[in-house]
Amino acid sequence: MKVLLNNLKDLLKNKKINAKQALYLVFLREEISIHISSNDLRGLVKNKYIVGNSVAFTLLVDKKEFDIKTLSGTLEPKYNLEFSNEVVKSLCSLFCVYNEENEIVFPGDSYTTPESIASQFLQDEQILVYYFLIFLFMFPVKGNVANKRWEKHFTKTRYTGALLRVKSKQLGSLFIKASKKYDMGTILLATYLFISDSIVEGKPFIKKPIKFLKEDFTDYVEGAKNIISALKDTEDVRNLFIKKENTNDSTYTVL
Repeated sequence: MKVLLNNLKDLLKNKKINAKQALYLVFLREEISIHISSNDLRGLVKNKYIVGNSVAFTLLVDKKEFDIKTLSGTLEPKYNLEFSNEVVKSLCSLFCVYNEENEIVFPGDSYTTPESIASQFLQDEQILVYYFLIFLFMFPVKGNVANKRWEKHFTKTRYTGALLRVKSKQLGSLFIKASKKYDMGTILLATYLFISDSIVEGKPFIKKPIKFLKEDFTDYVEGAKNIISALKDTEDVRNLFIKKENTNDSTYTVL
C-alpha cells in the first residue's frame, strides 16, 4: 500500500489525477466499494490507471527508471512480448536498491552515473544501463547492505558466498549481444529463473554472470519466453514472483 500511496502522491502533485480519483484507487486496491463519478472513472481507465477493473500494476511498482530521453546510445531494449515491460518493472522492484531520492543505487563506488557505467562497461550504450543494473542486482554480494533485497527474496538468510555482482567489459559486451538478439523481458526473467534454479534447499550454487551468459543463457531464454507469452494480464506478472516476495521472515527489511 505504501508504494501505491507514493505513486498516487506523485500523480496528484503533477495534476494527473484529482483527490477523488486517488481515493477511489486506494479503495479499489482494498476491494472496498466507493462511489466515483462516471467522468472520473473514465479518466482513470483512459489513462490506464485502472486495467481490467483493477489498479494498474504500474502504480504498485516502486521504480524510477533513468530518463532515456537524456541518454545516448544506438540500442534500445526490445519488447516483442506484451508483458515483457511489466516483467522488467517487477524485477527492478524486487531487487534494485534505491537511495533517499528514490534513485537506483549503482553497485560499487567508482561508477555512479549512467554515463560512467556505459562508458566503462557498455560501449557507451547509455540506454541499456538501467537494464544492466537489474541484471547485476539479481546476482548476490557478500556482507553488503545492497544485498538485503536479494537475501529476502531468495534465501531469507545472509549470503556468505563469492562476490558475483561484478561489472566488467566482457560482461557488458555479452549483455549488449543478448540485448541485440532477445526481448529484454526474456533476458531478465531468464536470469531470474537461472538464479532460482541455482538455489538448492536454501543454499546458493550460482555461476558467475559471465558463465551464465556464455553457457546456460539460451535455454533459460526459451523458458522465459514461453512463460511471458502465456501471461494474460499484469496480475499474472505479479504472481510470477509473489510467492517468494511474501514472507513472514522479519530478519531482513527491504530497503
